[in-house]
Amino acid sequence: MARGAVAVVRPLLAEARAWTCAQPPRSTGVQARSIASTSRLSFAAPPSKTADQQEATSSDDPPPPTPKPKRRGRQPGAAKETADETVASSSRPRASTLGKKTVKRRIRSDAPITAPNRNGARPKGQVENLLPDPTTPFAHLPAPTFWRNVFNTERGFLKDHRYFVANEDTTRAVADRLDLSRLRQEAGGEKLTIIECYPGPGSITRSLIQSEHVDRIIAIEENEGYAAFLKQLPSDPTLERVAHLEIVKKSPYRWTTYTDLVDEGMLDHIHGVKEKRLVPQSAGSYEKATGAIHEQEDWQRSSPLVVLFTLPNAVHGEQLFQQLVSAIATRLWLFRFGRVRMAFVCSEHLATRSLAEPGEKLRTRLSTFCDALTDRKMLLNSSHFEPLQSHIWPTTSTVGAQLPVSRLPGQVFNAPSGKTKEKLCFLSLEPKTRPLLSEEDMEPFEFITRNLFVLRSTPVGEALKHVAPGAQNVLNMLSTDHPAMRKLIENVNKDKPEHEQILPDNFRIDPETFVNDLTIHQWVALAKMFDRWPFRPENLLEEQMPSRIRRDR
Repeated sequence: MARGAVAVVRPLLAEARAWTCAQPPRSTGVQARSIASTSRLSFAAPPSKTADQQEATSSDDPPPPTPKPKRRGRQPGAAKETADETVASSSRPRASTLGKKTVKRRIRSDAPITAPNRNGARPKGQVENLLPDPTTPFAHLPAPTFWRNVFNTERGFLKDHRYFVANEDTTRAVADRLDLSRLRQEAGGEKLTIIECYPGPGSITRSLIQSEHVDRIIAIEENEGYAAFLKQLPSDPTLERVAHLEIVKKSPYRWTTYTDLVDEGMLDHIHGVKEKRLVPQSAGSYEKATGAIHEQEDWQRSSPLVVLFTLPNAVHGEQLFQQLVSAIATRLWLFRFGRVRMAFVCSEHLATRSLAEPGEKLRTRLSTFCDALTDRKMLLNSSHFEPLQSHIWPTTSTVGAQLPVSRLPGQVFNAPSGKTKEKLCFLSLEPKTRPLLSEEDMEPFEFITRNLFVLRSTPVGEALKHVAPGAQNVLNMLSTDHPAMRKLIENVNKDKPEHEQILPDNFRIDPETFVNDLTIHQWVALAKMFDRWPFRPENLLEEQMPSRIRRDR
């Protein structure tokens, strides 16, 4: 049995020795790697055997396994292989890179423009991409593909949620719906002065500046990235006509911004502005000294001043909106100089609340203020701005946290949850020739609406009990026997045809009427009578303040 084993092993050893002697000299460098890599993928054929070896192995025994050659590293002195040679000489698949360090890919020289680095510098050779592109619809701006890298993306509660209309057809529609020719005609033929707030890089400004009815445009823009391109408009050779353009690098949210416009004489070209500017005044003292603030001649005729807002979709944008509406009653802000028309590119939710009628779900305090002081009109509904990505830039500006501007003293600041994406629309507010609220009515009107709208589904008679003890008795005062009621009815019906006049019965309120169903005339009558009620709270402003602030005081 031992002899049989030796007979089997001896031919195998002879075959292995012959195969080893037949191997070529070892190679180094690329050749060694090529041989090693090839041997991993397919076994090399054994060398041809001699006649003696063939006779010795003529039996049916299986051939021995082929030994795998060892992989040797690069020998000293061998030429270094390049990356191209390595890829070409190796045919095995690339191994996985999971768990290994990644190598930064080299940026191509022809890559698109990149964002500025921390120091604000941009890569050399890409500055030409920042220049205006005359082939685009907005010839004073770069191509839209570079907007993300060009426009300054400053952050902060006064800079977030900014957007601008980026569709040429939409900007023309905004300018057309303003009906500048009609506004000029109502202003006595005097050319218009437009104050544009939050104009962005001037997309709407470009459509307005070419109008023959516009004398000058004052653009209030605090963002340096946008203001830099606003300066390009007057020198744009593609514009046939360019009105006078002034750029004010201040925040449209700050009340002092508009005071500075007046104090610096930027509105002196408008009839009557310079005379009032030179008279020291506070809170409408000039108007009070010359008669009722809404009976003046400059209020009865339309003003050549128009204010246009692209309102940020945030809490401070809505705050600014309501402050401007409330200023009509006291003739503060720019209303010192007449009945200034306002227009807003704003969220559909804000516009719908402003236009809501009695009984509608979105009827709020804001609705009553707008109803009492302005003539409201939807110039462009949300369908003109859909889809958003085709009409505004950036499309993500209408999404984000609502960042409140003011908060209670000592309260920890926590930004509330984000808003959902809002649709946009174009809204016009024109102050009424005879507003239903005067300066003395603002405090009781705000107090009544604030306290009753929290009980919107409650009958008025029951809801008034929660405002003040016995306040339901105010409903008995709503009759023509009271002088204040007679004056209110006379003011509402003045200069109206007989068929349009409001009857005294329309001012009376049934105690079973729900709060949300009250008409604007009933709201105004209720506020006036509540202010004259002998048992009303002494200080309505004090009653509206949160209890925490009252304790601190």
